Amino acid sequence: MSWLADKGTETRLQILFDDGKNIEDT
Repeated sequence: MSWLADKGTETRLQILFDDGKNIEDT
């Protein structure tokens, strides 16, 4: 359970990080 929660958070942060890079690239 804890592992799944951590992976979900990691994925969410990765998506936010990618969105931030995309904004900078624009």
